Amino acid sequence: MPVATDARPERGRPTPSGTPDGAAGRALAGAMLLCAALALSACGGAESHIVPRVPIPEGPGEALDPVANAAGRSEWSGPRAATQAEMYVTARDDRGWGILWQLIGRRPPGRLPEGAMAVAVLLGPRPSVGFRVEITGVERRGEAVVVTYREQEPGPDMASGGRLTAPYAVRLVRRTAGEVLYQRQDAPAGS
Repeated sequence: MPVATDARPERGRPTPSGTPDGAAGRALAGAMLLCAALALSACGGAESHIVPRVPIPEGPGEALDPVANAAGRSEWSGPRAATQAEMYVTARDDRGWGILWQLIGRRPPGRLPEGAMAVAVLLGPRPSVGFRVEITGVERRGEAVVVTYREQEPGPDMASGGRLTAPYAVRLVRRTAGEVLYQRQDAPAGS
C-alpha cells in the first residue's frame, strides 16, 4: 500500500482552486505567458524574434552606450526566467518593458528610462544550474542593431543538481530605430 509523504495533490492534478499543480501547472503558466507576450507584441510594445528575418551585417559598428535606470543600473541577469521558451525580446516603450519582465517573472525595476530601449536574451530551459547568458555588445551596423551574446555552460566540477534553469540577460541602451538582430558568440575556451 502506498504511503503519502506530503499533503499536496498528485502532480498535474487540479488543486481545490481548480488550477494544475507541479510541472503541469508551470508548463501551463509558461505557455500562457508566452501566448500573451506574443499576442501583445503583435500590437506593439515588445518585439520577439526566434530567428533573424534578415542577414546580420558584418564588420564593426557603432556601439550603443548603456543607459542607466533611476537606480543606476543598466544590466540584469539571472538563472531562472518564468518563461521556458528561448527568445529574444526588444522593448522600446513601457508596455514592452512590462511584458519583458512578465516573461522573466519579476516586477519591472521601475519605468523604462526616457530615450532607452531594452534588449534581452532568454535562453529557455537548460538541464542544470551553472548556465549563464551574457550580452557582450550592442551596436548599430548600417540600418540594423546587433546584439551579441554568449552562453556560458557550467564547468565540469559543478554539480548538476538535476534542476532546470532558464537564464536571462537584459541590457538598457540608447533607443534607436531599425531591426534588432541577435547573434550568438561561441564562448572562449576555458570559460
